[in-house]
Amino acid sequence: MFYESSFGEIYYRVYGSKNKRTLVFTHGLGLDHQTFREQVKEFSKKNVVVVWDLPGCGKSCKLDRTLSFEEASKIIIGLLDEIEVSEAVLVGQSLGSMISQHTTKKYPDRVSGLIHIGGAPIHGFNKIETNLIKLHPYLLKITPHRLFSSIFSNFTSNKPKTKQYSKQKALENGKKTIINQEKGLIQAIKQTKPTKNNKPQLIITGQNESKTLTKKTDKWLKTLPNGENKNIPNAGHLTNQDNPEKTNQAIKTYLQKNH
Repeated sequence: MFYESSFGEIYYRVYGSKNKRTLVFTHGLGLDHQTFREQVKEFSKKNVVVVWDLPGCGKSCKLDRTLSFEEASKIIIGLLDEIEVSEAVLVGQSLGSMISQHTTKKYPDRVSGLIHIGGAPIHGFNKIETNLIKLHPYLLKITPHRLFSSIFSNFTSNKPKTKQYSKQKALENGKKTIINQEKGLIQAIKQTKPTKNNKPQLIITGQNESKTLTKKTDKWLKTLPNGENKNIPNAGHLTNQDNPEKTNQAIKTYLQKNH
């Protein structure tokens, strides 16, 4: 199915029956909705599950400009309106986590909880880190795309199957899409200020996640009144693909406790 957004047509899928708890899954940088294949199988049994492709990814329209988080958040809310759902638990992986955070800030009444997989606080970057991140799109422009795709896949995972997936998606979706998504991330980091968030939140990190990100999530957790963290063994940044069984169990436990 397709939803008409300010970017163009957005591809999305809905699984499960109506009148059940709704989970909206948002994928990470340069990937697509197939990131959540194992989560769709598990959670569509007792929930409504929505997955979608960010602009420039998968079957969605091309991304020829900066990915505005404001517009990305409107897509999520538009999808909820499309399926006639008043609120949902937002599940975001990496970049998707940050878009979920922005959506919650703009539309708090439409979000009942958040699950972050390999996520980081959108407001959790200091000036030096922000300036370093700003350099990345320029470095990406001069890096051969196949080389970048290999580096990208090694960052996301330790498992050959997950590496192959992320490498293939980076190649398919293209350098231009990834640059424009990164520009949106930089824009959001610069503009977002910390706000109190009492929503129940689960932060899922892989055992082999980068130390920099792990430190950020540890610090982030201390600021969340209703936050909890689950470390997943034998998993990297794409935790839900590296170890879907343990990730799914962590999500189940969170949902049983909070929703």
